[in-house]
Parts: sequence; structure tokens; C-alpha cells
Amino acid sequence: MLIYPPPVDRLRLKAEAASARVQNFPFIDGGVDMVQGMAAGQSFGDQTLLADAPLYFATPKVHVPDGMFDGTVGAALFAGHVVTLALGANR
Repeated sequence: MLIYPPPVDRLRLKAEAASARVQNFPFIDGGVDMVQGMAAGQSFGDQTLLADAPLYFATPKVHVPDGMFDGTVGAALFAGHVVTLALGANR
């Protein structure tokens, strides 16, 4: 899960975002480094998807979508899970 800079304080992730560990993602924004922190777990609704899960934090070269979102997830978070999207089901 990638956390964008604006919500770091609000989400109480300042310590995780200050990690010295950096990982390079060569296929994102032409190749960027991201700070890697850790979370005790990541869940979607009441389903725990990963325990001891990595959290990534954007560095200045990462494209950030103008504060529209707190973060985003990649396919690795959902690996091994069946994801069903019921788009429009609540209209």
C-alpha cells in the first residue's frame, strides 16, 4: 500500500514514514525510490489481507494525485484473494 504525503500525520504514520529503508520501483514514474515502513496488518473491510505488511511512502519523484486520495494499493495486496467489485450495487 502506498501512502501519499498529505495524510501521513492524520493517519498517524509519521514514524513509519521516517523509516531509513528505501525500495526502488523501476516501472513507476520512470523509476522511483519509495520509503518502506511496516504495518501490523492491512485489511479490506473485515478481511485481513496481509499481516506484517509493508507500507510505502511517496518520495518527491513519485507522482501524487493532488491530495485527492490518501493512498493506493497494488495487485500484491490482493494476491491470493478473490476480489469482487459490485459497482453500482448501492445506488
